[in-house]
Amino acid sequence: MTVQDEYVKATALCSCGECSYTYHIGIFENYCPFCHHYECLEWNPKGTSEGEWTCDVCGADYCAADGHCKAGGSQLYLHEYEIPKPVVVTNVKSAEIAQKSPGELMFERLNQFKDVDMLRNSHFN
Repeated sequence: MTVQDEYVKATALCSCGECSYTYHIGIFENYCPFCHHYECLEWNPKGTSEGEWTCDVCGADYCAADGHCKAGGSQLYLHEYEIPKPVVVTNVKSAEIAQKSPGELMFERLNQFKDVDMLRNSHFN
């Protein structure tokens, strides 16, 4: 079970009867569609056996499997949330450098200078 500012996530049994009575992973925006508050969902304060999300502002209960509001006849659902995937940035030069020995790197850097005397004169004077 995870509670973040943006979303909530839990593995739980369906408690509203709309899904199979097996474990489901539900990830929802941390928002109550009943009272329109954000960052208000808390995990299972009543201790139900299946688990549920409850709004700490208005008390609305939601099935943790599919997000359905458990108030009789309600058509409200928690909004599904997709957790952003981390962006992986690859730096080809860094990968190439990691494969070279320190000696190879130094030799490449020295070869960048056409005139070795220029190198000696610029760094050792």
